[in-house]
Amino acid sequence: MSTANRKSTLSIGRSEFEVIVLDPSKFFQSLTRMMLAQMDVSRIRIYDEAVPALHDLILEPCDVVIVDADLPQRFSCMKLIAGLKHASLAPLCYIPVIVTSVAPTESFVTQAARNGAHAVLAKPFSPLSLRQRIEWALSDHHSYVMDQERYIIEGVTRAIDARTKRASLPALASLMNNVTEGERWNEASVVQSMIDKILFP
Repeated sequence: MSTANRKSTLSIGRSEFEVIVLDPSKFFQSLTRMMLAQMDVSRIRIYDEAVPALHDLILEPCDVVIVDADLPQRFSCMKLIAGLKHASLAPLCYIPVIVTSVAPTESFVTQAARNGAHAVLAKPFSPLSLRQRIEWALSDHHSYVMDQERYIIEGVTRAIDARTKRASLPALASLMNNVTEGERWNEASVVQSMIDKILFP
């Protein structure tokens, strides 16, 4: 098993910092763009389909990819992450991927992490939550390891396995059901704390 270290000299707000957002929801496209603009991210590419996003990413790599869970099944979110993290796409496989989901389940969170995602954000998320995940994904302390021809963050699989052995969290998605739009923002923060317990026990 080989290890690759990627020291980040990136900082949000520098003129060449670029983010790709892949989300089929026009509302969340606009919301995410607004949040990123508030962070002084001047280069933001928005897509609602995976194929053109992946094509452009290969031609013009970015610093962070934010992808939503609700992509068409012909090119699912998990398939996209696994493809991006494949060793054959080096150095693209080192680009941090943050996944967003309106109803993340525990199995979804663990699968995303095992496929190489850096973080999972429960929708609707706050500007602070988004900034924290981007900064964490870009931080210097990450090492990457090869796992089934994909590069994932070292220690993630071990942490998830240890968490699974201890106890299973309730279905995260159930917390997001039957709530009003106003309550959904509060519920999302509860779900986010549970996601973080899975990924960072």
